[in-house]
Amino acid sequence: MLLEFIAELPGGRAVEDLQQYTLLETVYRPAQVISLIEKMRDDKVVATEPRRITKRTQVFPYIEKPGQGELF
Repeated sequence: MLLEFIAELPGGRAVEDLQQYTLLETVYRPAQVISLIEKMRDDKVVATEPRRITKRTQVFPYIEKPGQGELF
């Protein structure tokens, strides 16, 4: 549900927007958003800019770049 909301905008969404969405549109609490984003980032579902997550951090769907993950 949150990933669909993130993917609606090409530029991603700010954590603050995700917390507001969570408050108004889901049964979850805004305080749960940051830990969820961290888990989704670790699972390569989303990417964040910058890496440190604050209310202003932008969250995007994860897209693997060509050559990323290759050792050689």
